[in-house]
Amino acid sequence: MTQRIGIFGGSFNPPHHGHLRLALECLEHLALQRLLFLPAGHHPFKSDQTVTVGHRLAMVELAIATEPRFSLCRHEAEAEGVCYTVDTLATLKSLYSDYELVFVVGSDLLAELHLWRQWRTLLHWAHLGCLQRPGNGTHYSDEVAAWLQIHQVATPAALRYDDKAGSHQVVWLPMTPLEISSSAIRQQLQQGRSPRYLLPDGVTDYIQQQGLYR
Repeated sequence: MTQRIGIFGGSFNPPHHGHLRLALECLEHLALQRLLFLPAGHHPFKSDQTVTVGHRLAMVELAIATEPRFSLCRHEAEAEGVCYTVDTLATLKSLYSDYELVFVVGSDLLAELHLWRQWRTLLHWAHLGCLQRPGNGTHYSDEVAAWLQIHQVATPAALRYDDKAGSHQVVWLPMTPLEISSSAIRQQLQQGRSPRYLLPDGVTDYIQQQGLYR
């Protein structure tokens, strides 16, 4: 049986219950042995991270502490300069060569996929697990749409690496619609409101202790 590791990237600024529920559902739908949380470092499309990388790493560690199948990957967060997804996937594939990788991406990010470095080669390194986020349609370029269609399979069980084509595949994944966003949580904190029950308690306590997002 093929063993798989999922890769879940994002700013996690801060990590919240929506992230954790999504990650758990990815574990189940994709039959993953492990899911790596991959906090971004210097994001090519986002200049304002509002808190340091160190704080975001600490919050992710606290958020995932109770699920042994979740792990923190520091590769991008601790790298110097901008990291590109295709390079990160190549590095992780070399580290986890005995596993199939599944890169989890929200449908909102597909709208900018055509701007990513060497985006057509992503499937050389990993499957693509596409998540339909609440309120987001599939608004992406015709070029990306055609690429997704060519490589799409109906279910996670159908995912296979095509040795002849040197390509992994694409699958759409259902998700529980939890309308929680990091940006809304940051706004609440700036207004002096409590984020409790939107975040794991350890993350809430850390934010308060460190005086973040004020």
